[in-house]
Amino acid sequence: MIGHLRGEITLKCERTLVVDVAGVGYEVEVPARILDDIANVGSTQLLHTHLMVREDAQKLFGFIDVADRDAFRLLLRTDGVGPAMAMALLSQFTPAELAEHAHADNQTTLSRVPGVGKKTAERLCFNLKDTLSPVSETATGRTSTASGDIGDSVARTLVQQLGFKDKEAKQLVTASVLPDMDYEQALHAALRASAGARA
Repeated sequence: MIGHLRGEITLKCERTLVVDVAGVGYEVEVPARILDDIANVGSTQLLHTHLMVREDAQKLFGFIDVADRDAFRLLLRTDGVGPAMAMALLSQFTPAELAEHAHADNQTTLSRVPGVGKKTAERLCFNLKDTLSPVSETATGRTSTASGDIGDSVARTLVQQLGFKDKEAKQLVTASVLPDMDYEQALHAALRASAGARA
């Protein structure tokens, strides 16, 4: 899985970019919401990416912020949500806004996104309550949800499956999980730290 992509933007239209990396052009789909923040054609851009491999195709999805990419991966874990729907949701909402709607059980707003029906909106609210936390302000003034949410999810996993106390799990996560890690990377880092703590 490609974690990030840095290269020159050679095409920018609708929700698709072509990024030239050492002479190889990668077609990357991005949320419509971030298109205005993407560098102009001819400029160099760093994108955090998710590679989806299927029998008939390989697709790259790109995001400026790690929080958006992690939110995309969290959305894919909801039954009935595929990459097209996840991108539609992230085209309309930031991770912070998704968190707010989930915690408020605001199914009506989520179901306004094309393709999201009542049942899917209900599942999204239920699942995202456990994986996305309400928005908080960072020192730079930007909102941050997903990186903190990953840590919270990992801490809960350590508590539930390994018998740690809540305080111990949070300390292990704080000491071992880096901000740019996705859930799987964060869990592995925390598990390594927990093995050392119990050695």
